[in-house]
Amino acid sequence: MALKLDDTSVKPQVSTTLNEFNLKLNDVTLLGEKPFSYNMNLVLNDKFKCNSSGDVIHKNLEVNTYLTCQDFDVIHYKPYIDQIASNELKTYNVALKNATVGFDVNATIKDEDSQINAVVNSANLSLDKFLLNRNDTDEKLVSFKNFDIKALSLNTKTKDVNIGKVVLDTLVIDAKKDENGAINFDGLIEPKESDEKQSIKKSKDAKESEKAYVIKLKHFKLGSAKVNFDDKSLQSSSKTTIDKINLNAYNIDSRDKKWLKYNLSLKVNNKGEVKSKGSISHTPLKQKGTFELDKISLKEFTPYIGESAYLKINDGYLSLNSEVEYSLKEDKPDLEVNGGIKIEKFFLHDSRDDSLLVSFASTELKSFNLNMFPNSLYIDEINLDSFYLDAQIDENKNMNLAKLVKVKSDDNLTKAQDSNTTAQEEETPFPMKIMKFHVSNGNANFADFSLPVKFKTSIHDLNGNIYAISNNKGEVSYIDIDGEVDKYGSTKLKGSIETSNIKSYTDIDFNFKNLGLNNLSGYSAQFAGYKIEKGKLFLDLGYKIYDSELLGKNSIIIKNIELGDEVEDENITKLPLGFAIALLEDSDGIIDIDMPVEGNLDEPDFKYGALVLKTLANLIIKAVASPFNFLGAMMGLDGDDLKFLEFEAGESKILPPEREKLDNIAKILVKKPKLSLGVNGTYNNKQDKEAIQASKLQLEVLKISGKNATVTVDILEEIYSKSVGKKVMDALEKEFEKRYTKDEVFKIEYRKELLSRCRDIQIVSEDELKSLASSRATVIQEYLVQTKNIELSRVILNEVQEDDDGVKTVLEIEVK
Repeated sequence: MALKLDDTSVKPQVSTTLNEFNLKLNDVTLLGEKPFSYNMNLVLNDKFKCNSSGDVIHKNLEVNTYLTCQDFDVIHYKPYIDQIASNELKTYNVALKNATVGFDVNATIKDEDSQINAVVNSANLSLDKFLLNRNDTDEKLVSFKNFDIKALSLNTKTKDVNIGKVVLDTLVIDAKKDENGAINFDGLIEPKESDEKQSIKKSKDAKESEKAYVIKLKHFKLGSAKVNFDDKSLQSSSKTTIDKINLNAYNIDSRDKKWLKYNLSLKVNNKGEVKSKGSISHTPLKQKGTFELDKISLKEFTPYIGESAYLKINDGYLSLNSEVEYSLKEDKPDLEVNGGIKIEKFFLHDSRDDSLLVSFASTELKSFNLNMFPNSLYIDEINLDSFYLDAQIDENKNMNLAKLVKVKSDDNLTKAQDSNTTAQEEETPFPMKIMKFHVSNGNANFADFSLPVKFKTSIHDLNGNIYAISNNKGEVSYIDIDGEVDKYGSTKLKGSIETSNIKSYTDIDFNFKNLGLNNLSGYSAQFAGYKIEKGKLFLDLGYKIYDSELLGKNSIIIKNIELGDEVEDENITKLPLGFAIALLEDSDGIIDIDMPVEGNLDEPDFKYGALVLKTLANLIIKAVASPFNFLGAMMGLDGDDLKFLEFEAGESKILPPEREKLDNIAKILVKKPKLSLGVNGTYNNKQDKEAIQASKLQLEVLKISGKNATVTVDILEEIYSKSVGKKVMDALEKEFEKRYTKDEVFKIEYRKELLSRCRDIQIVSEDELKSLASSRATVIQEYLVQTKNIELSRVILNEVQEDDDGVKTVLEIEVK
């Protein structure tokens, strides 16, 4: 048998061709007590082929069947899928481009006590050559070569599902984030709200009334999968490829408290490798296993670091070996990680000039233990080998390390920072302890180019240890580090300190020996007006702090100092340095100064650095919170006056005093080219409405009186009576005649009431008020653009709004 069907009920039309259908039945009886056998085969749409054979008893239904089908082209029937999805879904933004299905089933279907039960002894399903695109852009989303379900058995009576193996081969996911931060997978499919709620309710009811199926899967395999992620939301777009993803999971069971075993491996950007294996229990959620990273390149993180700092990682590799155990306790994550971390060949540069800031050959965290609930971090040892640090102060007294963070003037950012600070203050401290921090072959360069004589020094061969670093209250750390300074000098830091609170306890000695004074000429010239030709400096600094009380003993020894040339600079206050040396120097050419320092660290004088940072932070916060006040102060203006422009009620003409404000704002915009002005067109629902009503009443009076605009009682009566009727009009007149017996008083009060009522009956729509607000914003924009030559894009018209606080239009400083 053959058949062709053209279905025009869908768009586009679907044509189905049954090329061949053959059916053979043997031993058929009407009673159906004995089985009859059948054999069936068909060819559909030239490709899809099915063969089925078995036997049937139809008196008490029992079907034993074997069915095998190949090469079913899903795309041929895609119009049906699209039509159903469009009808049933709120959003359907995917396009199936390719999919082929094949399957074979060996099953028995029985009618047992009016209940149809099915037993599938062995079934296999394959979905091949799958390709799914985004419908609106036709960009590729997901594809895979094969998805196979093998050796599936099913019993609807006992509700058991057993699957031998599920294989997903060559899965590829192409994810993108655009400039606005939107992911290409966002909002692809969204259910209708009512249907979604109904579906959830039905699903919930079904779960409560029906016994759930027990599903067991012996082996799940994800082979050669790949994820491409293109992030264009960053200033420098980033592309990440995670490929060679292989995942094997064994003994997956839907029942509670059942464990599965897994093994995962993947490559990151063709270099780094990630491996993990272990066991997982889904209900309750538990996990235990290993997690390894091998030479993950850190260079690829540069675009993300570059969003907030002028930094780039030129090289560096991260490795991690760890054992991980996770579970939920009291709805809180209980995580324990034991392992080691190593970063090698790390080079961090300033992205603006590519200068090297920090590097090290390796840093290794040996045997760390991380716990959550309760929180704790324990590190047995950290080794930092061959590190380098470059610190410079430029001609404008700016340190290179202090200018790396990108400052963003944004109200939301400031609020978020405030919120984070508050949250951090409320959080319980995270207990942390490092038993040993070892530094070897350390180097640091320091240069100060802000001085009249350029200063450079090098600390090298820095070696030593810090023991028992902890943020736990009362625990003391021990420091023992030494190194060399320039060619012949040395430095040493030794002592103990409570690292959780240095003001609680500190006892350290910090000394420098045999420093060449000629290297310090920059500072002597800055503060005294002379270079130093030669000499040696020895510093022995001792600091003891207990409960914020400082007792410091500083020994300064200068040997054989000789002054050099006088520095001519009008900004330098010259000191009689030669005379001072002559007074202090002994017969051996040694100046020995003991300079004790004591005081309370909680007093402002001992918090200079903190005060500078706090002042800077407060300045930024104040500038962001009140930009007009900040900018106005810089120009000697009252910032509060610049926050709005006042208008006459019902008018959009800029008044002269307000024009002066705009002129000052224009000056600010010229000096600050990255700023823009937001104009919030506003209206006063009471004052503006009354003014517009008065204008409309005036026009109506003109229509009645002609050129004479005098508002007489007769005209008002005519206008009011048209609105409310003559009876109401006469009643109002009689009421006022009774209330005011004196004729002169009556005329004044009656006319005043008529004027008020005639004004109030004038209709003013909300659209008219919004139009007035919009007009006010527009004239401000036109004035700044046409008169003051401000770029149109820098004067932003925001949505109009109602403001009952006077008749004014609110202005805001925004980032261009």
